Amino acid sequence: MKKVPLIFLFVCLLGIKQVSFSQSALHFSVFPGMLVPHQNYMVNMAAHTLGGEIGMQFYSTGNKERDSLYKNPIWGVSLYYNHLGKPNTNGSVWAINPYFIAPIKKHKNSVSSLRIGTGVGFYTKPFDLNNNPKNKAIGSTINGCMQFAYLNHRKISSQTNFYWGIGVTHFSNGNFMKPNLGINTPQINIGFEFLSPKSIVKASEKPLAQNEAYLEFRLGYASEQATLADPQRFQIYTFGITQGLPLSQIRSFRAGMDIFYDPLHAYETFNPSTLQGYKIQDVTELGLRIGHEYHLGMVSMTADWGAYLFLPKSNSFKRRTYILIGVNFHLSEFNLSSRLKTHLGTADYFEFGAAYRRNSSFIPNLFKKTK
Repeated sequence: MKKVPLIFLFVCLLGIKQVSFSQSALHFSVFPGMLVPHQNYMVNMAAHTLGGEIGMQFYSTGNKERDSLYKNPIWGVSLYYNHLGKPNTNGSVWAINPYFIAPIKKHKNSVSSLRIGTGVGFYTKPFDLNNNPKNKAIGSTINGCMQFAYLNHRKISSQTNFYWGIGVTHFSNGNFMKPNLGINTPQINIGFEFLSPKSIVKASEKPLAQNEAYLEFRLGYASEQATLADPQRFQIYTFGITQGLPLSQIRSFRAGMDIFYDPLHAYETFNPSTLQGYKIQDVTELGLRIGHEYHLGMVSMTADWGAYLFLPKSNSFKRRTYILIGVNFHLSEFNLSSRLKTHLGTADYFEFGAAYRRNSSFIPNLFKKTK
C-alpha cells in the first residue's frame, strides 16, 4: 500500500470541507567541490571551489491529487554563488535556479531525494583575448545553469532539517558564443532547512487533466558561432514530429523524428563564400529519437536520445547520436520550450521553439486512470 503523503493531512471538523496542511522552508547550504577540466585545454583551470546557496522552497503544488502522484514533491528557487578557486582566471559564478525535489525513499527520520534545477547564471571572468586568454572554457557572461544532486534530509527538530548529499553544477552558453567547453563543478552539499509552522489551507478538489496520447509538431531556432578565431554566426532551424504515449498520469513515453538545418556543415573557416550555392543535403541532418516526458502541471521536462539517419558528408565534428534536454511551458494546445542539444559531453547549441499538440488517435492510450 502507498503511504499517506505527509504534506497532505486530511481532517474533517464539524462539517468543514476537506483541507490540507502546507509548509514552506528557508534553506541555507555550503558546498565545497572542485572545477573538473574535462578537456585538455582546461587543465590550467583545475581548482578547489567553495560556494553557498540560499533559497525558499514549498511543500505543496496546490493540488492534492498531483501531490499524491509525485509522492510529496518540493519545489523552490535559490540564489547560488560559487568561487571557482582561481580568481584571475576562473572567477566566480552567480545563478538564480528554480528547482524540483522528487522524494525517492522515505526512512524513519529521513528522506532521500533527487533535486533537479535549471536557471540563468552570471559568470565574472569569461574568456577575453586581451584580459583573460587563459580561460578556455566560457566566452560569455550570461550562461545557462543546470544542477543535479542526490540529497538526504534528516529531521533534527519539529521545524529544522539537516541535509547533505552530492551533486554537480554545469554552466555553459550552448555555443552561442565561443569558447563553450563549459564548467562542471562536482560538490558536496551540506545545509539546513528551517520550516514554517504548518498552516491549514483549502485543498484543491479539481481533478488533474487526463494525460492523453498526443501528436506534436515543433519548430525551433538556434544561433551559434563557428570558432573562437572566426566568429561567423549561423542561424539554425529545426523541425520535429513527436508521438507521446502516457505511461502514467504524470509521465509519457516519446518517439519522433527531427530535421536540423545547420549551415555550419557547409562552412569553411574564414571563407564566407562557402555559404553560397550549397545544396540542401549539405546542411541537413535527419534523426530518429526516443525519450521521456515528466509533467509538472503547466511545465514539463523532456529527455530524448536520438540517432542520426543522415549527416552531411562534410561532417567531422558530430557523433552519430545526440541528446536533447528540454523544458516546456504549456498554454492549452500550444507550448513554448527551450532545449539543449548535446553529443555526449559536447554541447551543440541551445534551441528555442514553439509547438502545437493535439490528442492523437494513431496510438491508443494504454494508461487508464484508476479511481
